[in-house]
Amino acid sequence: MRNVAFFLGILAVVVAAAWFDVQNRVYPIREGLDLKGGVRVVVQVDHAKMQQMGQPFSSGQIVQVRDILESRVNQFGLSGTDVKAKGDDQVEIQLPGARDPEQVVGKLITTAQLEFRWLKSVQSTRSPTARYRMEVAHGGRGQPDIYTFYEGDKPVPEQKILEESELILTGRDLEPKSVQDTEMQTGKIVVRFELKPEGARTFADFTRQHVNEFLAIVLDNRIISAPNVNEPITQGQGQIEGGFKTPQEARDLAVLLNSGALPVPLQVIERQEVGATLGAEAVRASIQAGLVGLGLVLLFMLGYYLLPGVLANIALLFYAALTFAIYKLMQVTMDLPSITGFILSVGMAVDANILIFERLKEEMRSGKTLHSAIDAGFSRAFSSIFDSNVSTWITCFILFQLGAPLIKGFALTLAIGVAVSMFTAITVTRTMLHLLVNWEWARTERLFGLGISWLSFRLGQRHLDIMGRRRLYLGFSGILVLTAIALLVKPGLNLGIDFTGGSQVQVTYEQPVADHELRAKVDEVLTRHGLRDARVTLGRTPLRWTRLTATGGEVADTVPPELERRLNDLKGAESVTVKKEGKTLSVTATYASEHTQPEFVSIFSQLGIPNPQVNVSPPEETRPSPVVFVLTKLANTDEKVKAVYNDLRELPYGAVRSASSQTLIGPSVARELVRGAFFSVLLASLAIIAYLGYRFAIGGFVNGIKFGAAAVVALLHDVLFAVGVFAVMGALRGWQVDSFFVTAALTIIGFSVHDTIVVFDRIRENLRNRLPRETLIDLVNRSVTQTFDRSINTSLTVILVLLALLVLGGESIKPFNAALLAGIAIGTYSSIFVASPLVVLWERASQRSAAEARKKEDVRLQSRPAGTPRPARPRPEPQAAPVAKSGAVERTAAEVAAKASPVAPARPAGRGTTTIRPKRKRRS
Repeated sequence: MRNVAFFLGILAVVVAAAWFDVQNRVYPIREGLDLKGGVRVVVQVDHAKMQQMGQPFSSGQIVQVRDILESRVNQFGLSGTDVKAKGDDQVEIQLPGARDPEQVVGKLITTAQLEFRWLKSVQSTRSPTARYRMEVAHGGRGQPDIYTFYEGDKPVPEQKILEESELILTGRDLEPKSVQDTEMQTGKIVVRFELKPEGARTFADFTRQHVNEFLAIVLDNRIISAPNVNEPITQGQGQIEGGFKTPQEARDLAVLLNSGALPVPLQVIERQEVGATLGAEAVRASIQAGLVGLGLVLLFMLGYYLLPGVLANIALLFYAALTFAIYKLMQVTMDLPSITGFILSVGMAVDANILIFERLKEEMRSGKTLHSAIDAGFSRAFSSIFDSNVSTWITCFILFQLGAPLIKGFALTLAIGVAVSMFTAITVTRTMLHLLVNWEWARTERLFGLGISWLSFRLGQRHLDIMGRRRLYLGFSGILVLTAIALLVKPGLNLGIDFTGGSQVQVTYEQPVADHELRAKVDEVLTRHGLRDARVTLGRTPLRWTRLTATGGEVADTVPPELERRLNDLKGAESVTVKKEGKTLSVTATYASEHTQPEFVSIFSQLGIPNPQVNVSPPEETRPSPVVFVLTKLANTDEKVKAVYNDLRELPYGAVRSASSQTLIGPSVARELVRGAFFSVLLASLAIIAYLGYRFAIGGFVNGIKFGAAAVVALLHDVLFAVGVFAVMGALRGWQVDSFFVTAALTIIGFSVHDTIVVFDRIRENLRNRLPRETLIDLVNRSVTQTFDRSINTSLTVILVLLALLVLGGESIKPFNAALLAGIAIGTYSSIFVASPLVVLWERASQRSAAEARKKEDVRLQSRPAGTPRPARPRPEPQAAPVAKSGAVERTAAEVAAKASPVAPARPAGRGTTTIRPKRKRRS
């Protein structure tokens, strides 16, 4: 009854999750730029404001601006956002389906210039005769304090007070550790900060010398707090009380302070809606291919595992419903990296069930009842599932903490998926299996596929001799790695525009046109000019048309050309015609943006045009106009780029001249992303080595390190192989390494570690249940044989999905799917033919080293001078006779006898089980 109640409870949760999944109108899933598109915003350096501030601008500052915006995107958690430099003074930001893009962009482009200023001209307890007097109107909860300054009874602008103040510290003196907090006594929302050592010393010196004077905290030239220095502050810590209305406002300020101030002010100059970067056709084809792949996985599990396969398929559907519900609740942005993390977690969910079912089959082959086999199978599979999932979580945690938004989405979805997969495998599948025990028909051995195996013989009757040919396999892998390294040197990787930057062609059309028709026309143009590898994105932008008709009196001959120039300089100028007919001046103009009559009247007045009659039609807003964005690695000055731009403007949809451009763009994958990914993987590898050293410490932590090191070597082997494949395909087919490839590499790493640990776990288990006179080579061969079916089946389930995506999916992501396919295949190979032989080589090297050390010690003792007494060796404590020993691993007969669980069978005869019995002494 308990299993029935538990299953019904799980079923209720899954039904609720499935209902939540289909409520897309009320609870929509956040789709990224890859799938749905979003909002494209172009911000530009505000040169007018910089001139007012008297600050110079250099084109190199735009790279710094881009990096700071990328950091803010990272800390705000805007997964899937794309940020890249455009030209010398612009940055393009693409937000994936943001609910309030104006508010988000407003936060991102806030300058966030923080300053600490000494209000030396303001009266205080210490300086009662200073020039200015300050009055404070304290705001209520969530309201800022209002500071008013007077000279006598005359109000003084705040800006004048700041001009006469003295700068003490800036935001550059803060450690990037600012956090939002709430004061316990007052309930005020504050931002706590910590100063760098040099800033802390400066602050301490200032507060010692200026007790009972005012210190202003200034954000973007506005005083947000002006506390009195009550006592010296020497700990280098403080807080900002800015009258925050909500904790979110304080958190936003903390993010801005941690990311650093922008070196220049920015302003929004362009805003457009953009379509999916993969293209609607690619998205639709990939969804269909994914469904086909999922169907193939379900059929495979049903055909190979029979009745347990049915349960695995049900558990997989439960898993999908629960995972998507969590994605929705957590507002995870589903872009290509996130979907890849989900696909990998699906493979791990299937793998958990495969592990359980293979152990279940082993236990049933050993003669156990179905009920006992279920408990033993789950118990023995748990350590493999736990260790592989913990290693994956370690990797995800480090990638999420140190990675860029592109990597964060992958890490988050993978971590969630692995957690849910572990729950469904351990609870859902187990509960359903126990429910089956109650039916007689379900206890038939044929329904569990005991005779089905890729090895075509029963486990335990024969073993694969992988270790006997280890030098062959390791030699082959060494050749693969060296070849990959050579290919990296020549021809090298074909880096995509995400890494190199290049040119962007943007053309806006006045006439409406269907996306598929426009994309077909664009593809024709690109093919004609040999730019098939260019990236195409379609979008929509609203245009507000302004039409001008004007007349004027007689003017000098120099006025019409100057008037035409000024009218053309206005934003959105499409067509401007200025004619002088006798004594009359006539003007007609059309603008694809909003303008008002006073703007034109002012221009006419400045040029001294007599009797101007200016008529401006009210702005007409048309339905969103189609926009084409073409990204290519070629330089902006390349003739092919110019030809593509001209041909796109000639398409029969009425190109809008003022809303079309040809621009230089910077790379969207910053060096920080690549560097962050590298250090994240390096740190994750070290963490995995440490964790496996702890979990596999049979004979000590150092002895367990060999398992972690071997897993990391196999991981590097797999990534290098995938990189080598891309180097070859880049030379042969023009495949480019872009941001998607970074995601593919991370996926390969996750799969490689997961797959290897499962094999290592069986080696660890067999070391604890070693057969008599079994060598280490025989033990590892037995372990690899026992996990062979599981390794093949797990990789097959993932490969079936990837094959469907490769054959049926969108053309634009075929290189991405091919990289995943190559990585998953080589990951399965390395876990069997690389990682395990490395453990054997390390162990045998340790044994040889220990033997040589003992030999040297014996030689030293034998060469002692004659008559020297032989050093007494300590008498060992009485111990049970050892049964088997390998390096640091030793088992005794007493330990084996105390072990309750049965060991793996060694060549069983007939259907009986094989056990180890103590050897009887022969009677004398």
